[in-house]
This record gives sequence, C-alpha cells and structure tokens, in this order.
Amino acid sequence: MTALVLLAALPWSAHGAGTPAGTVIAHQASATYSSPGWSSAVTVYSNTVNVTVAQVAVVNVTPLTAEGESHVDATVDFPLTITNSGNGTDRFTVSAVSALGLPSVVYWDMDGNGVLASEEVAAGPMAETRDLPADSSLSCITRVIVPADVTFIGQTDPLVVTVVSVFDNAASTWAHRSTRIIGPAMEVVKGVNTPLAHAGDRVTYSIVYKNRGTSDATGISVVDVLDPRLRFVGGAQSREPDRVAGQVLTWHLDPVQAGQEGSVEFYAELAATAVPGDEVHNSAVMQYEDGPTIRMAESIESGFITIQSGGTVTVDIGPPHTELGQPGDTIQCSFVVTNTGTFAEDFELAAESALGLDWLLYQDLNSNWKTDPGERVARTGALQSGGAFTFIARTTLPRVAEDLTQDIMTLRAQSTSNSNNAKAIVNTTTIVLPRMILGKQATAADPRTGREILFTITYANEGNGQADGFVVSDAIPPSTAFVPGSVRLNGALRTEQADGDEATLQGGVLSVHVGTVMPGSRGVVEFRVRIL
Repeated sequence: MTALVLLAALPWSAHGAGTPAGTVIAHQASATYSSPGWSSAVTVYSNTVNVTVAQVAVVNVTPLTAEGESHVDATVDFPLTITNSGNGTDRFTVSAVSALGLPSVVYWDMDGNGVLASEEVAAGPMAETRDLPADSSLSCITRVIVPADVTFIGQTDPLVVTVVSVFDNAASTWAHRSTRIIGPAMEVVKGVNTPLAHAGDRVTYSIVYKNRGTSDATGISVVDVLDPRLRFVGGAQSREPDRVAGQVLTWHLDPVQAGQEGSVEFYAELAATAVPGDEVHNSAVMQYEDGPTIRMAESIESGFITIQSGGTVTVDIGPPHTELGQPGDTIQCSFVVTNTGTFAEDFELAAESALGLDWLLYQDLNSNWKTDPGERVARTGALQSGGAFTFIARTTLPRVAEDLTQDIMTLRAQSTSNSNNAKAIVNTTTIVLPRMILGKQATAADPRTGREILFTITYANEGNGQADGFVVSDAIPPSTAFVPGSVRLNGALRTEQADGDEATLQGGVLSVHVGTVMPGSRGVVEFRVRIL
C-alpha cells in the first residue's frame, strides 16, 4: 500500500493588520511510498510554492470626537493619536478643515503630553507623518485659531481632521472636533426719529444695544461724538449722560447679560447754520470687557438726517429696497417721489451704481408695477404740493466673479430750481452665484484581477445661487471594465443606457445629468468597475 504524508504549513504570527507585508509564505508537499521487496520507504517532494504577503494599509485615530470652547482672538487645542494599524511601514497625510473657515493647523506633539509647546509650534505645521512601522503611533495636536471677530460668538464650529495613507490613498479615517465660541458680543444700533429736518429743529437720537453673545458684558461705556451741526439738549425718557464734554457724550452702563438689550436716548438740536441738502450722520462707540479683553463695537446707522430747505419746497423719495438675484435676472424696484412743499416743483431723477450697472428709470403711467414701452423717464415734471410721482428702476444683473457681490445703487431726486432741495436713498442688490464642490473616492477591498472597485463622487453647492444643468462626468479608467447596472444617483439605481434617465455611458465616459442643484444641496454618484 502506498502511504502519502503532507507536511504542515509553516507557522505565522499576527502583526499590525495581519502578517507583515513582504513576508514570504513558502510551502512544499512530500509523500512516502514503498513496494513489495523494498527494504525501506521512498520519500518524494513537490516543488516549493512562494506567496508574498502584500501590504495592507489601515489607519486609526483616537479620540474620534472631542469638544472644546474658545473666546474670539484665542486658540483651542485638540490632541490626536494616529496609529498605523496596517501590516507594513506607512506614512499618513493629515489635514484639518473648519466649517466656519477658522484657521486650523496640525502640529507634531513631540513629547506626546497633549500640550502644544512653543518649540513644537516653531517646528511648523505637520502635513504628513514620518514613517510609522506597523502597530506604532504618533501624537499630534490640532490647533483651531478663532479670529478677533465677535460675529463668531455664539456659533459652534465643526472641524474634520482627515488622515490618509500615503501607501494607499483609499485607506483613510476622520476625527471630528467641535469648538463652541463663547463670550459677550455687543451690537449697537443708532437711529434718529426723523430723516428730514430743518435748521433749528429738535430731533431724538436712540442708541439701542444688545448682547447677542453667550456671557455677560461688563465695564460698559458708550461714547457719542456729536456732529458739529448738532447741539446736545438733554436726555429723552432715559438717563442723562454721565459726562458731557463739549460734543462728547459718555454713558457708563451696568453689565449686560447674554441676550439682554437696552437703550439710551437724547435730544439734539440742528444748528441754525445747517446747509439744506446736507446729510448729518452720527455714530456711537461702545467699549466693553470680555474677561480681561477690552472690545469695541461701533454703532450701525439705522437712519440719518437730511437737512431740508428753509423755503417752501421739500421732497421725499422711497422706499429703499434690498434685492437678491443671479446673473441674468431682471431686477425691478418701484419708488415714489413726493413733493412735501407748498409750491409746484420739478425734480430730476438719477441712479448711480457702485458696480456700474445700467439702472434704467421708467414712469409707471398705468400703475401696473411693470415697465412698458415709452415709459422711460429722467424727471418728474411739475409736481403740485403733496403730489406723488411713481417710477420704476430696472436693471439686468451681470456676471460677477464672487458670490454675494453687492451693488449699492444711490437713487436721487433733485429740484431743478433749488439744488439744495434733494433727497437720496440707497438700495442694495446682492448677486448670488453657485459654487460647486466635487470630491471622489475609490473603494477596493481586494484590488485584484476580476475584483471590483467602487467609485463614489460627491458634489455640493456651497454658494448662494442655484446651479443649473449640472452634469457629473467620469471616464472609465484603463485596465477596467464598467459593471453594468451599477450606477446610483443619491442611492437610486440608474441605467447607463440612453433611455431618458439621468445616466448615460458613451465612448467610455459615464455622464450623470443631475440638473438643478439648489444652494446648500449635496448628493452622491456611485458606479463600479471590474479590474481586467
């Protein structure tokens, strides 16, 4: 009888994500046999087969999530440990992206104590680790820098730290960090009770303040330096200033809690020498303490005074508009000029654009709130006392380079017989654009011949305008074949034939016609290929 004996496989030991990369697994079979008349058995051996263990990239980070707090004009640090869980030496790229756009830098934590030292900062940002053997780790720290901008107060910044294998870019992981920005944030608005006044008139100014931050504002003082054409008369239904020194008014206020608001008011008189047609602008400045830091908040102007003629002719125009549109949109705003004087008066109309837009003016003859042929106008004609003239300003928005580009249009009505008798208002038009972001990821669990690769393409509209006719295109890579029926758009299967759905495969290029993508919208296109 012939006896066959196979040798056992060679032993192996786990290392990293398995057997170390480069390990050669050698295997040989043997057999023994005998025959009648033979005094001993004969052993024969097979050829030796060798299998070299390929490198597998795996990376882990700890902790996966962390939260912190920071004031403005300060920093917050997040420790992070990167571990090479693969089976061979690898390096890893490291990047940090803040949702609020806060500067975020990754540094090597040389001593691994979780505290960023000056010499570690001096060594510069870390964009890539050194070579890490399998199962070894490296400590780093992500520093988030919160600028000295109080508009960030009360917001929470999500930050993503991405770690990607250099050996295999498909091997990556993410850590999420959250920074809550704290502190007081004072907002100050100053207004006047009338936009139109004559020399010698008394007006009432109000200074309204609110703490829209997350903690108390202390050590508060408000300083108002009056325009030379104004004279302080006294407090109006509120406390008097704590100090009046010439044209400088000062109030010292109690602490203001988060979410609390308050106001001070005062009377002022326009000087007899105020020139008709002049505009009187006036602002206040608040100083307050955010812990040991002194902060300043200048008032927002909610209204100003236009000096009216001392004679019998005055004019008003309004209302101001705030518009929004995309390039190619037509913007129309309706206005009314009113003769608030005693005698008939003719007023010239003019529009001036900061962006150089061609604002055309049309009289609304039939009161249909639309521009009709033959309605172009440059002046009101004679307006009787109390008479009103309705017109429309119209423009087509141009292409611009930046999202949220603003055009400031100044609209003016001026008497043809009294140049000082004029009124101007400011209108703001914001031009919005789409801003499409595209990302791609390949996932291949076992990149061998006959196996599949999953491609994932993500898109997002991070602008404020809608993107129309959005098409995602991707060429099928060489040495691969498209897997029929594998296209998905936002999770829904699509066919690659030209059959009316969004996806088509033609000439080796896959096209997915997404269509309109609204601001803030995002989506995913997926398809698979087979390695030839």
